[in-house]
Amino acid sequence: MKPIAKNNYLKIIFRSLQLLSFDVVVGALAMGVFATKLLQVSPSNWWWLVLALSVWAIYTSDHLLDGFSRKGMAVIRRHRIHYLFRVPLLIALALSVAAAVALTFLFLNKTILIGGLLIGLFALLYLTLIRLGQQYRYYFHKEFFISLFYVTGIWLGPVSLHLPPLSPFHWLMLISMTLLVWYEGILVSTFEVEKDIKDGHNSFAVRFGRNKSNLFLNLLFIVISILLLILFIMVNRSINYFAVFIEVVMVSSLYPLFRFPDFFKKHEYYKTIGELIFWLPGLLYFVN
Repeated sequence: MKPIAKNNYLKIIFRSLQLLSFDVVVGALAMGVFATKLLQVSPSNWWWLVLALSVWAIYTSDHLLDGFSRKGMAVIRRHRIHYLFRVPLLIALALSVAAAVALTFLFLNKTILIGGLLIGLFALLYLTLIRLGQQYRYYFHKEFFISLFYVTGIWLGPVSLHLPPLSPFHWLMLISMTLLVWYEGILVSTFEVEKDIKDGHNSFAVRFGRNKSNLFLNLLFIVISILLLILFIMVNRSINYFAVFIEVVMVSSLYPLFRFPDFFKKHEYYKTIGELIFWLPGLLYFVN
């Protein structure tokens, strides 16, 4: 009985961290490791802290707005939790934003500062368009813009420190990673389509239906696979090989969710796997 109780306790802790988007923060830091190792640059320690604070602030803002839109009656548990604990979360959010802005101005270089401010403005625009889309019932493709913000925001710092122009290999890696994040976002929307409809959210699957969404996911999977094949052909050093291999594992881990949705919908396995695969890029840290 004790091991079962311990496992349940650990599961509760992980679920709590997941509800508060800390798993997303870990994934962003792992992607940061991936980018810095691939580009062979070394950002300051302050950049890592700003990255963590910024990612958490953006995701928490989004969940708080979703929670407020339903006043605690949301079907999606994460949104209910954010509304229930809105006061401490709003305080933590304000402190995180203030700290991220202050650290950026004080310790990061001008290129990262300007890029970070632009991404912050685009993030505010994104959140505004999401809310307006819910209010006026028009479609705004949040899954694509999330993938774009996620990858661009993480890679901005390392790219600014990379003195020569990015190689075609690096550009294709950026594109394929963006498509992979997009794939995961649309895939999750197919799992949560009923919940999104009840909560009034306009996701990809809500807009186009499950059948068209699955067709698009198949197409996106083929495109990503072709890009990864091209990247394998372009590999000219060992670390690039491991980088492509990691992305292959990420895509391969997502595909079973698409093929067997009924199984992975139980206990929200799709959500856990969908987030944990973005921890995998951090493995590049151990490759010399």
